[in-house]
This record gives sequence, C-alpha cells and structure tokens, in this order.
Amino acid sequence: QSGASAVLAEWHQAAVGPSAPLMSIDVGAEARLSYAKVQQDSITSAHLSATGLRLGERAFFDGFQISVGGELARLETHIDLSGENADCTLSAIYLGRGNQHHDITTNMSHGSGHCFSKQIIRGVLDDKARGVFQGKVHVAPDAQKTDGQQMSRALLLSRKAEADAKPELEIYADDVLCAHGATVGELDETQLFYLTSRGIDRQKARAMLISAFLDDAIDDISHSGLAEMLRPVTTAWMSATSVADARD
Repeated sequence: QSGASAVLAEWHQAAVGPSAPLMSIDVGAEARLSYAKVQQDSITSAHLSATGLRLGERAFFDGFQISVGGELARLETHIDLSGENADCTLSAIYLGRGNQHHDITTNMSHGSGHCFSKQIIRGVLDDKARGVFQGKVHVAPDAQKTDGQQMSRALLLSRKAEADAKPELEIYADDVLCAHGATVGELDETQLFYLTSRGIDRQKARAMLISAFLDDAIDDISHSGLAEMLRPVTTAWMSATSVADARD
C-alpha cells in the first residue's frame, strides 16, 4: 500500500523433508518495509525458497537473509525496482559446516531511473561445506542515474571448504554508478597472533574475528529489532564451531 510502513520477519525451522516457501512482496509508492529471513531448518532437510519483490516509486526496502540450516539450501530472490527513486538493500549471511551446501541467488533489476541498490554478502564455511553466491544486477536502457552496489566476501575455516561467487553486471544505460566484487580468504594469522599474544585464548580470538567479519553485514541493518534477532543465530553457530574445534 502506498505510504505504508511495516516490519516482516520469516523464520524457517523444518524438521524433516524438503521445504519450498514462495513469497511475493509488493512495496507500493513511498512505502517502507524492513525484512529479515532466517533459514534454520534441520541438517537432514532441504530448503529451496523463492521470493519476488517489486518496489514502486520512492519505495524503501531494507532486507536481510541468513542461511544456516539444511543439508542443501537455496535462497533465490528476484527484485524489480519498477518505480523511480526506489531504494533497495538486500544482504545475506550463509554459515556452513559438515557437508552443507548454501546457495544465495539474487537478481536485482533496475527498471527505472534514479534507483539505488546495495548487496552485502558474507559467508563462513567450515569442514567440507560449500557456499555459492550468484548475484546479477540488470540496468534497463531507461534506468539512468542508477546506483547498484554489490560485494561478496567468504571466509574459509577449513582447507576443504569451498566458496564460489558469480557477481554479474548487465548494463544498458550509460549514466550509471555500478560496482561489484568478490573475495575468498582465511582468517588472518597476524591478527590471531596479535590477539593470542595478549592473553586471549585462540578459540575466543577466532570467534572475535569471525564475529567482526559478520557484523560488517548485520550492522548495516536499519531496524535494530531485526538486527538483534539475527545476532543470536550467528553467535550460536560460532559457539558450536568453537566447541568442535576444541574437541579436535
């Protein structure tokens, strides 16, 4: 509805079998929506979701997704910025261990001019887990003055983990400001040494560095209530990882 304002949170915790939620969201002219989705299904399940989002003129959307459960998980989102001066942020975190496979796929379509979009993707993978980010930003010929930003970063805690990124820009307008990038790396041993040399336990030091890496995305969430809802999810995942490392 035009001019409306809402906050929406999804939480998925399927115990067995496949889960395939389908969501369609229409943010009207000058409306505002803050949104968060948590995929925390059981490790024996598969999560295959699709979300369609349309933004009208001067609409504002601030969305965040976190994928932590499931043996196989794919969160696919299609966004249509159909009205001028629409503002869209859609960020995500995926956390994998064991043989989990996480897939974050987005298609950001700038159909009108003077629109802004931003995507911050963070992934942390342990054991033999695999993470995939596929993100496309499409700018139509009439979508002048578009600003589309996208950045994916993955952190590998194991040499057997794998992170794949496929950022794409498809631009048909000539007056735009668009950029994308992707990095994959390990924990910085220099930073670990700095922390441990000051008496901090190595596992706690690892958790501090991982937390800082993820907070870069969570701190960008404009709605404080949604941000605080997500932090315990990442904290619990890191705690379980620290326990496993200590046993090893």
